[in-house]
Amino acid sequence: MKKVFAMLLVVVMVLSVLVGCGPTVPQQGSTPSTGGSGNDKPVVTDQVNSDVYPLDSDTVFDVIFYGDASEAKVAPLFERVTGVEINYLEYTEEQYQMVTMGGSLPDACYRNYGYDKAALYEMGNAGLIIDFTDYLHIMPNFAAFLERYPVARFACTNEDGSIYCLPTMFQTAGSQSNMIYVRADMAREAGWDTMPTTVEELMQMSLDIQKTFGPKVEDFYAVSWTSGPYMEPGNVMDMTLFPAFGELVDTAFTANSKGEVVLGAATEQYKNYVQYLSDWYKSGTVWKEAYADDGTMAKAKVSAGETAICLGVISGITKEHFASGEFEILVLDPLTSSVWDTKHFSKSLDGNITCNSWISSKCKDIETMCRWFDAFFSTEDNPLNKEGTVWGVSAWLGEIGVDTVVVEETEHGKGYEQPNGSPAGAYFYQFMGATDFYSAADSTFGIKCAAMINQLLPLSEEKPLVTELPKSEEDQEEYDNTWLDMKKYINESTAKFVTGQWDVATMWDSYINNLKSMGMEDIQELLQPYYDDFNK
Repeated sequence: MKKVFAMLLVVVMVLSVLVGCGPTVPQQGSTPSTGGSGNDKPVVTDQVNSDVYPLDSDTVFDVIFYGDASEAKVAPLFERVTGVEINYLEYTEEQYQMVTMGGSLPDACYRNYGYDKAALYEMGNAGLIIDFTDYLHIMPNFAAFLERYPVARFACTNEDGSIYCLPTMFQTAGSQSNMIYVRADMAREAGWDTMPTTVEELMQMSLDIQKTFGPKVEDFYAVSWTSGPYMEPGNVMDMTLFPAFGELVDTAFTANSKGEVVLGAATEQYKNYVQYLSDWYKSGTVWKEAYADDGTMAKAKVSAGETAICLGVISGITKEHFASGEFEILVLDPLTSSVWDTKHFSKSLDGNITCNSWISSKCKDIETMCRWFDAFFSTEDNPLNKEGTVWGVSAWLGEIGVDTVVVEETEHGKGYEQPNGSPAGAYFYQFMGATDFYSAADSTFGIKCAAMINQLLPLSEEKPLVTELPKSEEDQEEYDNTWLDMKKYINESTAKFVTGQWDVATMWDSYINNLKSMGMEDIQELLQPYYDDFNK
């Protein structure tokens, strides 16, 4: 993305030199950091949203939106509740890049097309988009969000304290992808009435299922891996099985129990993990095409009855696919292994945070636009309307009681479905959703949500905040450049280990030495002080 912005920066700006100060993040009731803007207005902490909205605005704002806003039920819902009329610009990614490259921006962008925090920081320094810290005093919902979710705060805050983009965070039961699904009917026919609890048992079950159905179903493979790009560090497979072999839950740069920054993909835990994947891959039970599949072909195999164990996704299958007429799909508990006997689950929720929406410095009415965005961070205990049926989560679910209804409630939150009993529909790409709402419908999506709520969430843990912490511009650039090359090497090397092109036992030391020569230890040393300071 830096290459994309290089042309823009040559035309519109010369980068300013950053002051080497650490980020400060506003807490409710305190004065927000302004990144040197001089704004010392305190954040409002007692705003009643239903007294503020709808806003009194006659302005029509031009806002870039990803997707088809005309079909989203919440477009008119939020216009009515917030009082702000939006002209949604449904740009393609190419159109978006042309507009940002040219520097002629519309009023705002509801969802950014992949530009990272560094690129948006450059846009801000070029004077193209606003620094949200200048407006936190009129964005109390967003300010409270930053306080509740530190990982999102770090995802959007630059080292000088500026915030040029609003974070989008998926934190719902339905957003979890690292699960192992098993067709219970096939498992039973293969002699498995009790589900596996270890990775060794999982492999044995796949062998038994393959032996049972391989001769009867053409192109049958017991296991389908659906996680493309397959071996990218932090992919679904990593999050699903890597924790079964040790204490770490992240294969990228992370921290161990001693507080030491390490590269997960350079540990003994990772060695055991890739050896297992290699043995599994060569067992004849794994669908070989899954190695490069993004899930599309795997879904077809599921619905065709050509696979029984799915890692990552299961869809395209209905009750009619089962002789019993019911969904016979189970989600496995977190697995252990012969080298690690403690169940733990890697929550991908904090990984689903991206730097997205921004407001142009030439916006027709910046304060109104800020308040419109702030509405999407509102919570159930401070809804946008007096009826209490619309708040931030409505960007996903629509109006509660109208578009979706609550059908059950657990200690972890509320289960929603549409009034007709189908899964709660996803409308807008929402800013924030906590793990307190999920689909309770009788569907594959409902099965996924129920498993997260009842089985996995109680055993889940957040990955340590290491790479997300704001860094100096120089350190960030060194990290980005080094990690880009290392990630590619890890990806290619793991593929060779798993498919047997490389033998784990004989090639592991060479793999580690190459990572060191690429700067692994330098990056660990670079990240350690940031992690230590954060933990203080």
